[in-house]
Amino acid sequence: MSDNKNECARLTRHLETVQMRKQRAQRFSWKNIPKVSLAISIIAIVAFALLEFIRQQCQDYTSVAPYVVGGAYYKAFVYHLNEYWRFLTTGWIHLDIIILLFYIMILFQIGRICEKEYGRLKYTIIFLVSLVIGNVFPYLFEGNCISIGMGPGIFGVLAALLFQVWRKKSYQNPIIGSVAPCRKSAWNRPNLPRRSPPLPIPWASAPSSPTICF
Repeated sequence: MSDNKNECARLTRHLETVQMRKQRAQRFSWKNIPKVSLAISIIAIVAFALLEFIRQQCQDYTSVAPYVVGGAYYKAFVYHLNEYWRFLTTGWIHLDIIILLFYIMILFQIGRICEKEYGRLKYTIIFLVSLVIGNVFPYLFEGNCISIGMGPGIFGVLAALLFQVWRKKSYQNPIIGSVAPCRKSAWNRPNLPRRSPPLPIPWASAPSSPTICF
């Protein structure tokens, strides 16, 4: 009897190991990599390396001039020189490699879902439009400031993902966790065995059926 239990446990562990390896291989396969997020990340890394090299050559580690020349948002240039393209190019300019890697990690996690939901074209449009809108606000309400980073684009993609969750009612998925109130009694739920409603109490003026929420 103990030999059968040990054999069953060994087979269970083996199946779990095979399943985990299969899921890991699928996660890092080329088919499951979000292509748009990968392209955005490569452009941002190349831009960071190039501007960092230029800053090292200038030997002025506190200067932001190379980043402004490289395409960062600078209100004086946008207002006086009509360089509105900076609303878009500033999304690929970053000062710190840690922040850049953090953005890329978030973009891959969110982009893997959004590319499947919206498609590559719509996902790209959402990211670019979010970048522009996010940098228009400093232009309208801030002074002469410098703005960099793909943060507005990531927030726009996150908003699009939350919209899909709300539209498809995915928040009611047991994996995510149901936040919808339970409005059905136990004997009306289709996945539970039918039960007879409770008998009314003779001395009660207004009997009501109990509601059981799971």
